[in-house]
Amino acid sequence: MSKKKSSKKKVVPLKPPTKVLKSRTLARKITTKFHKLTSKKEAEKDPKRIRELEEEIEEMGGRDAYQKASQLNTSIFSTSKWVW
Repeated sequence: MSKKKSSKKKVVPLKPPTKVLKSRTLARKITTKFHKLTSKKEAEKDPKRIRELEEEIEEMGGRDAYQKASQLNTSIFSTSKWVW
């Protein structure tokens, strides 16, 4: 007798997990680029250009990558200790 295979499908994550950031140089580049792109996006009026900027933000890892980079930067040099 042969065993039946389970009909359960694999659960595939919707978004690949982001890498753990260890490079402060890379973290600073990510935060700088994120700030520039979001500023441009907020000032832009053309919906096509807004979508292009959103895609560029997602290509770099989106808000999740920005937050991880920001955490690394502030863990080394706390620039926001007076903000609460």
